[in-house]
Amino acid sequence: MGKHIGDVPLARRRALAAELLLNGEGISDVSRKARLSLPTVSKYKDLIERGGPEALARLRIHGNNPRLDDASQSWLVSAIKHSPGLHGYPGPTWTIKQLRELIFRRFGVQFSPSHVGYLVRGYGLAYRLTYSTSEKASAATAEKSQSDVYAARRKIAAKMLLDGDSVERVSKALNISVRTITKYRSMVVADGVKAVEQLKSSGRKATLG
Repeated sequence: MGKHIGDVPLARRRALAAELLLNGEGISDVSRKARLSLPTVSKYKDLIERGGPEALARLRIHGNNPRLDDASQSWLVSAIKHSPGLHGYPGPTWTIKQLRELIFRRFGVQFSPSHVGYLVRGYGLAYRLTYSTSEKASAATAEKSQSDVYAARRKIAAKMLLDGDSVERVSKALNISVRTITKYRSMVVADGVKAVEQLKSSGRKATLG
């Protein structure tokens, strides 16, 4: 093989690393043979132990919008709602930078800062973010994104219900009242996710339960 392994496409080197790791080779050997850094190989080892070779296959190195599956999204929603302290970060609320790191550490996926912001707003958890002044959106945009947020949360709620999550768990994860989730559940049972997606936001201001 006349080519230097460093010239071999990354996807091929990752596949080689996965194969060696699955054969039980040590991190430093794999790092040497696949020409990947030690931290990278140890991250791959982690991913394979958690999710098998498929997890590694799903890994994207660049932020060209890889997707998080539903289980990952549920985990992330829960992490954002809880104190950053549980994950070793200071402060009562999250910064985009911390969340990017957390997502990378946990799922091996690198999102752009704007995509992380978009995700957090989509989950209706913007209140869990610490913004620098430059990041604050205007009130008008906030209003618009608020209705998108409700739509996204309804969709996640419907998915979680279809996956068999309990009303209480969905209510807690998404910060939506048990009464509302119960209503969603009866709709989902009848018509699936589509029914909940078609719900128009009632237009009333959300009241605190």
